[in-house]
Amino acid sequence: MSIRESLAKHQKAVAIISAIMVVGIAALLALQLKSAFGSLPADGYFYSVDDGKTYFRMPEAQVTPFDFNGKAAVRAFVATQGDGVTKVFYLERLRPDARAVAVKLYAKQPTTDAEMEILSRGPECKLPGETAWRSFADGTAKMAWILTLKGDDGKVPVYPS
Repeated sequence: MSIRESLAKHQKAVAIISAIMVVGIAALLALQLKSAFGSLPADGYFYSVDDGKTYFRMPEAQVTPFDFNGKAAVRAFVATQGDGVTKVFYLERLRPDARAVAVKLYAKQPTTDAEMEILSRGPECKLPGETAWRSFADGTAKMAWILTLKGDDGKVPVYPS
């Protein structure tokens, strides 16, 4: 019996084994990312209104960009370089259409599949000092870009836990 015939004969077992493998790979990836980036800070999230020159912490997640003292605040991802210097490594915001969906979600209003698709493609990121924001097709592309970031010392940054 060929492999193709065996797989066709045992479709249920193949589906179960495949599902277990997918869950296992997702769990492994989550553990690796958590160890690489630490957990989210228990005492809030970082934001910046001046392109990452300075940053501040707020106790709850905000839908970005949001108004903070008359300026647009965006999420700031702060990390420590190998030389001990802590700085903003990149900034993130949502496109206006995605922000509208996120506001609906925070208000616990129902959303459609189409709106969730807009939200999934809504984050934009940039490095401090850059003028153009990067859009990503999905979270995997965004994570691949983040993993390329290095400190001024050429080392991978350590995100606070």
